[in-house]
Amino acid sequence: MQPTMAAESSSIQNSESQQRVQTEQVMIFCRLSPASLLSGALAGLFIIYVLLRDYSIYQVLGWYTLLLTIIGVRGLYLRRILQKHIAVDETTVKKILAIIAIDGLVWCIPSTLLIPSEPSNQVILSCS
Repeated sequence: MQPTMAAESSSIQNSESQQRVQTEQVMIFCRLSPASLLSGALAGLFIIYVLLRDYSIYQVLGWYTLLLTIIGVRGLYLRRILQKHIAVDETTVKKILAIIAIDGLVWCIPSTLLIPSEPSNQVILSCS
């Protein structure tokens, strides 16, 4: 009976330490994200410049508005986690990953749906 209780205690301690490590990782991610969000918004301006040669301002600004919206949602959620010290559990991590996945999908739009006609602009777009 004693070894089983010791194994359970060790398992609980491992689980708690894993939870603390995961929480710290998410907090570091939240603290470092504002710089990447800002650079994403600025990179979007460069994409606008490339796309405006072939597409209307409404199409391009539609994409950029969508990009800024998801960047804003992502930034607000991460700031909320930092400010309110939300307990980081599996649901929180899944929400963060879902927001990042949506951000990635929005970034795919220019290179899949808004393809420039000039080959050099296609290369620029594929590299950004």
